[in-house]
Amino acid sequence: MLKQWWDNAGTADAVRGLFGGHIPTLSDVYARAQRDPAPGTFERWLVDRVLSEPPARQAAVLNRIATDDGVRGMLIRTFGGRFPTEADIRARMALIDEAMRATPLRYGVQTNRGLQEINFMRDPAGNPMNFRQDPSGRWLNEHGQPLTVEDLQRRLVGSTQQANGYMSTSLGASAAFAGDSYPFRLVLDVPRGNPAIWMGSSSVYPRQRELILPQDAEYTIAGVRRGADGVFELIATVRRPGVP
Repeated sequence: MLKQWWDNAGTADAVRGLFGGHIPTLSDVYARAQRDPAPGTFERWLVDRVLSEPPARQAAVLNRIATDDGVRGMLIRTFGGRFPTEADIRARMALIDEAMRATPLRYGVQTNRGLQEINFMRDPAGNPMNFRQDPSGRWLNEHGQPLTVEDLQRRLVGSTQQANGYMSTSLGASAAFAGDSYPFRLVLDVPRGNPAIWMGSSSVYPRQRELILPQDAEYTIAGVRRGADGVFELIATVRRPGVP
């Protein structure tokens, strides 16, 4: 896993490598466009990606690409300027677990989490989901028919799922991540006394209303419905804290 994180270096280094080590301006990108970079190259991708945006957005898109240092950069910043070891990661997880034990929820709350897919889930017998998408992106059931609420009720209601690590959720009536890329939404009832960490304004993204739930927490799916925005909502309740 550490190697995967190290290899996820974003686009910042590649962009700076194209422009002599500095962050390019829009004028730099326009000049590169005049050279007509070869198809299939990173330079061509950068030019096309920036110039395909409306003029008012081009500078912001370029800055995002030029400063994206990926998971590697995020971890280096988080750990004081150096890439962490496995021992560093485990020590940080122990601190998170300790903080969660010290801050159980005073009241039951409802949280939301947008999901791009649900094939990681299993039915009550332990069988994995086998849904797929057609070329248009529409989800299909195991028989190749458009996925319905009834399909999900039949496969998932009564099943207990286990989170793979800490679960980031959004407190309140909506998920931070929504839209066409998130056709499923987990609606979680988290009981009073459950360990959790409220990030609030301390989060890198404070508007996400982030409440972090314990690693390996279990939740049982009690129902499925269509949300007002048309997504499949999986209604579930957290069953155990999950902190060792």
